[in-house]
Amino acid sequence: MNTIIKNIQEQFSNLPGEKYQNLMMPSYRGELLKGEKKLDSAIMIILFFKDNKLHTSIIKRSVYDGKHSGQMAFPGGKYQESDKNLETTAIRETFEEVGVKIDDKEIIGKLTSLMIPVSNIMVTPFVCFINYIPKYLINKTEVQQIYNVPINDFINNKKVKTDLQYNTQVKIPYFDIENETVWGATAMIMSEFLEIYKRSVLL
Repeated sequence: MNTIIKNIQEQFSNLPGEKYQNLMMPSYRGELLKGEKKLDSAIMIILFFKDNKLHTSIIKRSVYDGKHSGQMAFPGGKYQESDKNLETTAIRETFEEVGVKIDDKEIIGKLTSLMIPVSNIMVTPFVCFINYIPKYLINKTEVQQIYNVPINDFINNKKVKTDLQYNTQVKIPYFDIENETVWGATAMIMSEFLEIYKRSVLL
């Protein structure tokens, strides 16, 4: 395993946590954290090297009649009773959505779980490393497009915009990736991972 991946794996014993998630938190989010958790879900951050640079896979969700229509996200979805655990959920959903089969031995860590108040879901992010560039088989019902994105692109393309939410002008931090807006829970999850990545590079 590559040295940087070993360094990343070691960092999961001391997670950066909410402090770094909150760096990308929309300013109105705290007002929504009032309901109890109803559903569990899991996502997968897939790491791989391409052109000697560490990359991950980001999907753009298909347009549908739902709260996350057309948004940028990591592959993942809701826990099912047939799943052994949330790691199984992340593996299953990744294969169902983008056709990448992850072995549990390729999982290198788990990030801090995060509540998504708009859908009342608790999401647990898992991180895996694969030693090949993934070939995707996209489930077009759920995924409109998928991007291979260098991790450094997230570090270099952090921005803030204002938007009208709940009749109030609010600040929304986001990553400008492939001319798409990566924000909300996805950006917050990525923010925590980026701190792990930065620590790993400095070792």
